[in-house]
Amino acid sequence: MSGDELRPARLTMTKRRPEETWILRVPLRTVLFAIGFSGLAWYAMQAVHEFGHLAGAFMTGGTVQRVVLHPLAISRTDIAPNPHPVIVLWMGPMLGCLLPCVLMLCIPMRWALVRACMQVFAGFCLVANGLYIAVGALAGIGDSRDLLQAGTPRPMLLAFGALAVCLGFWLWHRVGPLSRLGKYPPPVSRLAVYAVWAALLSATAMGFLLSPRI
Repeated sequence: MSGDELRPARLTMTKRRPEETWILRVPLRTVLFAIGFSGLAWYAMQAVHEFGHLAGAFMTGGTVQRVVLHPLAISRTDIAPNPHPVIVLWMGPMLGCLLPCVLMLCIPMRWALVRACMQVFAGFCLVANGLYIAVGALAGIGDSRDLLQAGTPRPMLLAFGALAVCLGFWLWHRVGPLSRLGKYPPPVSRLAVYAVWAALLSATAMGFLLSPRI
């Protein structure tokens, strides 16, 4: 046997690439901000959607009977009489998609964190409203059920849903990779964490106090 064959085998350690462990390096304040922002985005998405129904009712002469924005209920707007229900129904998802995008474009580029958060929120509103309309068109539930009963073609609802979802994912993609969250120094300040949680808790308290549950 040769000397090379008698030599003990070397253990080689493969070094992990930084991209594989980025989630372990995310600062705690960034995690807290993301949790608070997610809750606030869900509540705000429903509020913007119902605002669209309210605007449609105001434009067409409908009378708003009740707006449900309770934290433990799915949002709803009751309108009676409703002389133009198709317009009112479409205004919910349409303004629910368009208004966040317009607000995002109004934010200056120098406010990087605020604009990025608004872009994430706009993408979320597009995806949520798109899935709501598309899934509702297939399952016969929600606003889509009422639109189908009013004569709206099912392919139109599916096309709206698909377009909104695709635009939402495109906006998310434009924000950048999630691995940016692991870079130092943390891009989220302590003030931003306090602000987003204060807004979430305030919105939740107002929902419990002011909105009916059913």
